Amino acid sequence: MDSFSFDIRHLENGIILIVDCNPSPVPVYVTHDRKEDFYVRVGPGTRPLTTSEALNYIRNRF
Repeated sequence: MDSFSFDIRHLENGIILIVDCNPSPVPVYVTHDRKEDFYVRVGPGTRPLTTSEALNYIRNRF
């Protein structure tokens, strides 16, 4: 199973990129400036979780 796929659509007024992401079977962390962060998708957006929120989410999701 691929983690994500994308498609480029050409419209009259421009070009859009459609990204489709599949749920990961394991937690995935983002590392930036030697710091790990954990994010979740909420509707069309992404939200960082605090450490306690991430632990609770991981415990219930995986």
